[in-house]
Amino acid sequence: MFNEYLDKAMRHARYEQIEDGTYFGWIPGFKGVWANKPTEQECRKELREVLETPSIPAEQKRKLVDALAARLNISKPVRNFLVVLIDHRRVGFLSAITKQFRHEINQRMGFAEADIISARELTPAEHSSLESQVERLTSKKVRVRYSQDPSLLGGAVVKIGSTIYDGSVKGQLERIKAALIAS
Repeated sequence: MFNEYLDKAMRHARYEQIEDGTYFGWIPGFKGVWANKPTEQECRKELREVLETPSIPAEQKRKLVDALAARLNISKPVRNFLVVLIDHRRVGFLSAITKQFRHEINQRMGFAEADIISARELTPAEHSSLESQVERLTSKKVRVRYSQDPSLLGGAVVKIGSTIYDGSVKGQLERIKAALIAS
């Protein structure tokens, strides 16, 4: 289970080649988790080690958090929370904790969370239209995350909690195929 969280965190890692030609890598949402190495591959490897290896002393990780907290003006409660995660070797769970916290805040404030996956980039008008439809479905204000998946061929898939509304061409073709097989 722990490795699943690490894998998920690593899928969100970002890398940039900086002025000196080395690579700087970080994971959004994981304050204090970064690496700087000559190649992107080495950078990726070090990021993973920072997340999972207890051989990197907690004190070193705390110093990194303190330095970043000062530079980024991170509040003391957030800094302390990150240190608790470091001390209890739970940094790998930060992404899941953040996701659950966001979900809880949205629930308390009356927002529904939705993921909309489309085959292509949607226009602002299409965003508004889809958001209005989701708000009518949920009877709540909605916070939407958009992504693209060209394999959908057309249309969109809307995920609200555990409910999936599949209006994609791919989904329609799969339903037609299933109906033909069943008959």
